[in-house]
Amino acid sequence: MRKEYDKKLFRLIKILNVLQDSKSAKTADLAAEFTVSLRTAQRDIARLTAAGFPIIEDELAKGVYRFYPGYSLKGLSVSNEEVSLLVSLCDVARHMGGDFSKAYKNIFAKVMNTREWDSPFFVMMPKAAGPVKNEGLMRTAQDAIEGNRRVRMVYVTGDNEKKSFIVEPLKLIYYDAYWYLAVRYPGQGWIFKNRLDRIQKLEMLDERFKPPAKLKKMLQDTQSIWFNEKRDKVARIKVSADAAPFFKDRCFFPRQKIVQRNQDGSIVLETTLCHYMEAIPSILRWIPHLTVLAPKELRGTIKDSVSTYLKAF
Repeated sequence: MRKEYDKKLFRLIKILNVLQDSKSAKTADLAAEFTVSLRTAQRDIARLTAAGFPIIEDELAKGVYRFYPGYSLKGLSVSNEEVSLLVSLCDVARHMGGDFSKAYKNIFAKVMNTREWDSPFFVMMPKAAGPVKNEGLMRTAQDAIEGNRRVRMVYVTGDNEKKSFIVEPLKLIYYDAYWYLAVRYPGQGWIFKNRLDRIQKLEMLDERFKPPAKLKKMLQDTQSIWFNEKRDKVARIKVSADAAPFFKDRCFFPRQKIVQRNQDGSIVLETTLCHYMEAIPSILRWIPHLTVLAPKELRGTIKDSVSTYLKAF
């Protein structure tokens, strides 16, 4: 047990050194170097992030991580062993929750000698919802996903109604400050995403299942929680000249590509969707700079949403 613990601490220290010296770390490379699974390398990154180290995933390269701009380990007044102890203490504090988690954050800030406004950089991140109250629930979900085992789930709907389902857990997903459990119902192809804070109970069953072969591709293609295996809705969206530079630099929609460049500086994008909700929030956010050209169904949905909003005034 002690040997395994030492290996884990060695990996954590090594990852921090790689992030500092090489400016980025790829989970696939870390897994190969440490002779561990890709999932283990991802967990190591997650543990460091949870402990307070400002690590983010590269927006353009999946599985590549780096420190927030402007952050550096240089000048820290703690040793490698003390860093390892901090990460381990974080695990304990998270399980205890409440005031213990707050106390850990205060200790981390003091020990790491971090002063919030010293850096010229400020990264705006979505504020997370409340902490996961049932750590055992997440542990059960993780074990079931890794073992491809079905679970019996008790879920509280938006109408505050408790329902029990047998589902096939596929992934734990963190999106827009919420944790979700992506599941599939036995015999069905559609994938549902359930908020973790609304799951009251998970019971792992002996029944096994085969996960979707294209699950990784589905996750890589999506820009939101509204993903699925069937991606067959093609939409065309005109972007004004003022907003075009933002859409040239960043993908706001799944499989986004520019199909037309106009003389006035505007552009036309094409995106392939699983569900119109993959596009609707971004379209509404960028009004009046975006115009849905096709399909008529999506265009009508946006028009109805705007009309309903304006009627309230």
